[in-house]
Amino acid sequence: MSGKYKHPFAAQVHRFLEKHGHTLVDRLNPPSHVEVSIRGSAAIAIMNFAGTKAVVVIKPTWPHMETTHPEEICHLQKTVRNINERLASSLPPLQVTGPQRQWIFMNFIQGRTLEDVLAHNNSRVSNSRGSQTTGVLEMLGEIVASIHQIEGARIGFGVESRANETYFPHLEKYWNTSIFPRLLPARFRQPEALRQFLPAGFGARRPACLSYTDLQPKNIIIDADGELHVIDPGYELGNPAMAIGFFLNSLNQLSLSHRNWLNPVTIQKYQREFLSTYLSRVGPNVSQDLIFFYPWTLIETARMHNQRRPNLWLGLRTVYSLYMRQYLKNLELASAKTLNQPHAELFTGVIAVR
Repeated sequence: MSGKYKHPFAAQVHRFLEKHGHTLVDRLNPPSHVEVSIRGSAAIAIMNFAGTKAVVVIKPTWPHMETTHPEEICHLQKTVRNINERLASSLPPLQVTGPQRQWIFMNFIQGRTLEDVLAHNNSRVSNSRGSQTTGVLEMLGEIVASIHQIEGARIGFGVESRANETYFPHLEKYWNTSIFPRLLPARFRQPEALRQFLPAGFGARRPACLSYTDLQPKNIIIDADGELHVIDPGYELGNPAMAIGFFLNSLNQLSLSHRNWLNPVTIQKYQREFLSTYLSRVGPNVSQDLIFFYPWTLIETARMHNQRRPNLWLGLRTVYSLYMRQYLKNLELASAKTLNQPHAELFTGVIAVR
């Protein structure tokens, strides 16, 4: 039956689960029927067992992860889940499987993606822990802050970190090709102007904190009880401010999707809900570094978006230029106190002069 699948990975998963699927879900006998579909990089499989069904997710090893051996990925996930109850409930258990033990297995989590919830202009859901609604972005801020407080050395995840200064050449290289500098405030026509807003010692910092590699609304599931689950938990070591910058820009992209067309004011509200909770739980270095890494990730997001949609390059560069313009205007308005202890409004809309 695996011959019916055009996607080679789907066919491989089908053949494997026909023989070994029962061992993954604690059943005595192999499934009577297996159906596999591909969603992104994952295979979703439905296995029938004598009138009952088990739905599972199979993923090949994530090529973008710094730790790519499946055994190491599962060990790292288990270590992080053991840190506290919140992480244990939000990160799914992982298991190594596959013909050469090169796949990652997890149970399928039924629910709506954060992208879908936000697209329907609702960032608050009923939560099983109480009768009041809970802000999903506030919950996510707590989860991500917990992850970002984990130093790699603490869990035996050792990768040499980069100094912040080494990221400047990339920003300078793509500043004029990813956005339109002529749309920016005059003093920011060249990216070098950002340096005056950065704290002393910024360039020499080498953060080595654990971070998600692909934190996006589409990779977060909200189940029927209102609990959050991060379903694509790739990890890396580095500056958590970069991960936060990419997540803020993934929310920006919700306003560019033909499916959503969310008002930019709504997007800014979502960003503030997440960032206010997150920044209250991490050290000041992260918020200070975000002064640089928010525009850095905006440039990188624009560059990748322009590459994927070259026929829309003019419109995309204009939109990203306007995002950058708003942020740089905020920098001009910000007081020394704000720059020393940045708050969510600095990155998510117009701030008052203070």
